[in-house]
Amino acid sequence: MGDEANGDAAFDAIERALAVRSYTDRTVPPRVVERLIRAACAAPSPRNLQPWEFVVASDEEVRTRLGEAFAPRVAQLEATIADMVDGPERRLFAAGARLARSIGEAPVVVFVCGRPLDMPPPHDPDEVLLSALFSAAQNLRIAARAMGLGSAFTNLHVHAEARVREILGIPNEVRIAATIPLGWPARPQGRARRRPVEDVLHWDTW
Repeated sequence: MGDEANGDAAFDAIERALAVRSYTDRTVPPRVVERLIRAACAAPSPRNLQPWEFVVASDEEVRTRLGEAFAPRVAQLEATIADMVDGPERRLFAAGARLARSIGEAPVVVFVCGRPLDMPPPHDPDEVLLSALFSAAQNLRIAARAMGLGSAFTNLHVHAEARVREILGIPNEVRIAATIPLGWPARPQGRARRRPVEDVLHWDTW
C-alpha cells in the first residue's frame, strides 16, 4: 500500500491536466518555464535523438501579435457556431473560439518544435518526430499541472502558420507540433472524465 501511495502526486497531476483556456494576469517566472522545459526534455524519444526545440512567447508585444494572427480563425469558428444548435459539439467549437480569441492574453505560449529526422525505412520520419514532440508536450503539461499551472494542447498554429513563423522566426524546415498556452488558471480545475478502465483494458488477448 505504501508503494502505491508514493505515486499519488504524479497520478493527481496526470488526472488534473485538463485543458485550461482562461488564465489570471499573474506572470509565470522564467525559472518556472525553464523547469517545465526540463520536464519536457525528460520525455522519451526514438534512439534518444531528443529532436525537440521550444519557442516560448512571453513578451507582451509578441503575444499580442500572435493573438492578431489567430483572429481569422476566431471569426471562422464564430461563424460556424452561429449555425449550430446547442449541444456538445457546439460547446466544443465555442471553447476553441474562446481559446483562439484569448491566446494572446495567456502569460506564456510555448511552441513545441523539432527538426526533421533522418530515419531509414520502414520508419516514417514525420511520425517518429511527432512521437517525441507529443511526448515532450505532455510532460510539459503534466509538470505544469503539478506546479499549479494550467495549459492546453492545441494545433492553433496550423491556422496561421506562415504568420506564426514570421513573428517567432521559426525556420520553414522546422516542424511545429503543438501550441501550448500556459498560465495560472482563472478557475479551479477538476479531474478528467474518461471511460472506465474496464472498458479499454484487455488482459492477454483482445
